[in-house]
Amino acid sequence: MPQPTLSQQMRKLVSAYHSSGQSQRSFAQAHGLTEGKLHYWVKKFSKEPSTGPQGAPSFIPLEVTAPGVPMPSAIMIRMPNGLEIQIPV
Repeated sequence: MPQPTLSQQMRKLVSAYHSSGQSQRSFAQAHGLTEGKLHYWVKKFSKEPSTGPQGAPSFIPLEVTAPGVPMPSAIMIRMPNGLEIQIPV
C-alpha cells in the first residue's frame, strides 16, 4: 500500500483542525507542527474549490425556515465582488 503524500497527510490534519475547535497555535503544538506550516496548508486548501464524489462541485443544502414569518418570494445573494444572484423560492 503506497504511503500518503504530504498533501494527503496535511489535508487530514487540516480537516482535523477544522473539527477540533482549537486555535491554530494550540492545534499545531499538539500535533508537532509549526503554526506557520499549519496556517499555510489551511490557506492553501481554503482556496481550492469544494468537490463531492468524482470531483463534482459539492453544494450545501440550505433550508430557510422562520416560524411565523412568511416565505420570501426570492433569496438574494450578494457576493463581495458585486455580483448579485436572485433565486426564486
